[in-house]
Amino acid sequence: MPFTSKFKRIDLGASTTSPDIVPYDWQLRLVSGREIRLVRMSQHQTYGGMLNGLPSEPEEKVLQAVADANEWDCNFHKRPAVLPAAIVSGTRIAPEGQVHRDRWIEPKKWEMLPVVTCFGVFESSQRQGGFEDFSSSLVIWFQGHFGIPADAGTLVAFSLLDWDRHAEECNW
Repeated sequence: MPFTSKFKRIDLGASTTSPDIVPYDWQLRLVSGREIRLVRMSQHQTYGGMLNGLPSEPEEKVLQAVADANEWDCNFHKRPAVLPAAIVSGTRIAPEGQVHRDRWIEPKKWEMLPVVTCFGVFESSQRQGGFEDFSSSLVIWFQGHFGIPADAGTLVAFSLLDWDRHAEECNW
């Protein structure tokens, strides 16, 4: 009798939580020709908990993401790779003649990152030149949805990842 699973499939694209699991065998080929595989990831809202005001500077959020990723997976000695993200910008303008706390509201420029911060551990079975079994890297990226990377900009950024610079050799 063949084994059948009674577990429900999890659609990470519809998840509102921060799953620490990934679809089996999500792979990507870098422009260098190396194949990498996502083995573990975590996601959270970039501006989660922000109730009022304008978003902080994107650079602050990137630095916080690097600190959080190092805490999430402290096994890496190299700095995580941070993929470039599309920054959304705008200007807050008060309606004509609106007064706030007895003063005029000045126009205020703002910038923000995509709404989901992602940490992922990627592995490659291709050696870097040493004697270890495989190489691994911690990668940080920002995207507009929960789930695996799917938009064209993020996939292009992944394909341009400098694996030799960011990955560490590992063994079993």
